[in-house]
Amino acid sequence: MKLIDPSGELIYADEETLVHEQGESLIITRQEDLEPVMAQVAEARKLEGNGFSKGRTMRYLGSVPLTTLIERPELADDNELRKYLRNRARLRAVPSGSF
Repeated sequence: MKLIDPSGELIYADEETLVHEQGESLIITRQEDLEPVMAQVAEARKLEGNGFSKGRTMRYLGSVPLTTLIERPELADDNELRKYLRNRARLRAVPSGSF
């Protein structure tokens, strides 16, 4: 992950976004509380069915934080998403070897 020093003048802030002005550039920093995401995944891990819907037509593998999806558009690819979830147990609802 690339770290950026937002040491310029803070010109905007809310619960999720900070905007700093640094010379002629704007540095936008997004933040997200991951506890609710991880709690949802932990609850899904407890359910029977290994993530499959009743008709086994869909499967819940896990959740990816919105800030990650914005930063990594390659996760729109199914294979990239599966690789991402395999390496992140706290975001995965099913065992990594099962998908």
